[in-house]
Amino acid sequence: MAGQDRGDRADPGDAPPGGDHPDVEAAPSPSGQRMSFGGLTLTVPAAWRRTELKDLPGDPQGDYWVGTPGACSPQTLSATPPEGRDAKVYRNNCPGFLVIGEPWRNDGTTGWSGFATTGPWGAETEAFRACPRRGDLNGIGVQADREKPARTATAAVGTRRAQYREWRLSCVFMTGPRQFQPAGAGYVQRYWYLANPRLLILDEWNTPGLDKILAKAAWT
Repeated sequence: MAGQDRGDRADPGDAPPGGDHPDVEAAPSPSGQRMSFGGLTLTVPAAWRRTELKDLPGDPQGDYWVGTPGACSPQTLSATPPEGRDAKVYRNNCPGFLVIGEPWRNDGTTGWSGFATTGPWGAETEAFRACPRRGDLNGIGVQADREKPARTATAAVGTRRAQYREWRLSCVFMTGPRQFQPAGAGYVQRYWYLANPRLLILDEWNTPGLDKILAKAAWT
């Protein structure tokens, strides 16, 4: 598909290129509660809840978790987040998505220099993040998962265009003789990356209607 990358690293001076994009069906004017993330405002279902993420490695600013209805997968990984770090970042076992204004890594590095649309996003320098819907497995995937996206496109976020990617990631064993080997389960990580302002919307739960909600976003 069209909408290819313009380099290995995200460039703040690059406007996202045009190209094919995920289809957005016509829908009535959105209704529900308004939820803001800096200059971005979404109209989302009333049951969704926004939480600003605190105590992340490196103390980044402008990062949020949006919780959506649905059952959580029991968290059974033996590894737990280091003391003082926000569990939502590591325990991706409840439905929702991230809105990232300043990326971070577990080693305390923050900023956009480590992000590229040529790979999935992940904070992992330590293996703590659970696999969505499988809290007993690790969600970091394997190297082969990171070599090529399952889908490359552009998509609307309000009046602006975002780089859109889908990555198929494997759930892996956390311990035992098959540690970090695929366990058979997997999931799709999809994200919308905006170069101006820099923003990453990351969904690993296939949140219903999120693409349409983003297409109707408002900017201030």
